[in-house]
Amino acid sequence: MTEQEKGLIKEVITNFNFKLVRDVMLSLKWNWYRNGKKSVPSIKELKEEAKFLLEESIINNMSYTCGGLYSSYHDGELGLKFVLESYNTYEG
Repeated sequence: MTEQEKGLIKEVITNFNFKLVRDVMLSLKWNWYRNGKKSVPSIKELKEEAKFLLEESIINNMSYTCGGLYSSYHDGELGLKFVLESYNTYEG
């Protein structure tokens, strides 16, 4: 991974509102299973998962999703979303 790509990840992690995401997850009782335990992830856990997904998006030049987080990499641009609901005709 290049220094520029590492910089993109740092920018996304720095500017993404993980507190807002966690607050929504708490209000919805949106749990993740981690280490055999079911709970709403901490901000640290959200950041760790986001970093992993962002790295995978860059390495494989594709989108990844897990636990509501959605990462994408296209034409040198990196993105992270928290998705509550979506619909696409191509996903049936």
